Amino acid sequence: MRFSLRDGIANHILEVLNELDLDLDKLIAQSYDCVNNMSGEFNGVRAKINEKLRRDTKYIPCSSHRSNTVVKHAS
Repeated sequence: MRFSLRDGIANHILEVLNELDLDLDKLIAQSYDCVNNMSGEFNGVRAKINEKLRRDTKYIPCSSHRSNTVVKHAS
């Protein structure tokens, strides 16, 4: 099995949550910018975390990043 950068990021996020003594069973949602590397449904960090948790979590797009993108492209 090939290890990817997305796997590394997902592992790091889960490690930090564990270090903070947060209960991963209570992780119900993930929020990232709308870039596929992070939010991709099949191969993004979101998918990798869901795979490692062995369950699905909700995805909430980051509205701040979305607004910033709109303003950037409009100007």
